[in-house]
Amino acid sequence: MKSNIYKYYLYAAISNFLFFLPIVYVFFQDNGLSLTQIFIIEAIFSVGLVLFEVPTGAVADYFGKKVSLISGSLIWILACVLFSFGSNFYMFTFAYLIWALGAALLSGADTALLYDILDKDNKKEHFKKYQGNAKLIGLTAISVASLLGGYIASFSMRYTFIASAIAFFIMFIVLISIKHKEDEKEEQETYAQIIKNSFSIIKKSSILVWLFMYSAIFMVVFKLTQPSTQIYMNLANLDIKYFGFASAFFFIIAAIASKLTNTFEKKFQKYSYLILSILMILSTFLVSQFVFKLGFLIFGILFFATSINSIIVQHEVLENTPKSKHSTVLSFNNLSDRLIFVIISPLWGFGMEKLGLTNAFFYASLITIILISILMIYYFYKKAQNQ
Repeated sequence: MKSNIYKYYLYAAISNFLFFLPIVYVFFQDNGLSLTQIFIIEAIFSVGLVLFEVPTGAVADYFGKKVSLISGSLIWILACVLFSFGSNFYMFTFAYLIWALGAALLSGADTALLYDILDKDNKKEHFKKYQGNAKLIGLTAISVASLLGGYIASFSMRYTFIASAIAFFIMFIVLISIKHKEDEKEEQETYAQIIKNSFSIIKKSSILVWLFMYSAIFMVVFKLTQPSTQIYMNLANLDIKYFGFASAFFFIIAAIASKLTNTFEKKFQKYSYLILSILMILSTFLVSQFVFKLGFLIFGILFFATSINSIIVQHEVLENTPKSKHSTVLSFNNLSDRLIFVIISPLWGFGMEKLGLTNAFFYASLITIILISILMIYYFYKKAQNQ
């Protein structure tokens, strides 16, 4: 198990070697894309993630989690090569869709693989600890890769994609070396039956439905807030040269939080979701009330809460799902998050344009309070019933 865990940690690091991350939009503009075309590509990428999420989750449960991860790494290599040779809107759109397919193959399958590795050694109760360590490593890796990416781009922005492709080839080798045998299925299911039966499991489980709704609210608030940090810092007249430091701060906070997940959950237990929800709402409300140069520190509260929340939710989803459906059910969870984000994102942009950033955050915090309150009342009611 130790060997597999170390290899999983190595995977967590290398999968975040996104050297192109700090320059990708500048790269698009340098190749003649307008801002409108860039946001169209982003929208298409989001739709691609939604379309690929569940089918690729079923791939992991039907063919094996290692197969899904290995396929995802190869597809990411192809996407990086396409980006490095790309020169127009259509080529970049195609590359982004290929990237989305690879991301969907990796998403969920990696988490499920770690859970299976621990379960085979009767240590699944330590999932939050090991997943927290993996997230810490991943977030540290993406911070380092962002710094190195800027240096590599000084020679050529295309080199950043080549560097990532090389890293993903190493990731491919690491994944192949993981020694993990999938459990024998009690009954042979077709690919379509895995998707159908997974959906049926979710529909019949009140806790899974609750987790999906809670996760969707939390993750949508985070995903809408994340790009808004730059707008906030610009509104606060923070010099753009400090934007990089702010971004590094967010990653560091998220990394520390992921390491503390197991301790946090043990301390607050059934109140964990409530405490994390309060932190999320507090951050959005404070942003709506205060705009100043160091105000970006407030966003750190949200990054802290989100990092812990994602691990706790993943663990509880896995705990309430048959092993043979882990990847597919996690994919349904990711699908619900991304689908709602795709729907809400344009409304958020329209709201910020019409109301201004601070007012948009104020109304968002009020709506979130109402939705979270309803979910928390139901959650504690169910907890009381089960005692």
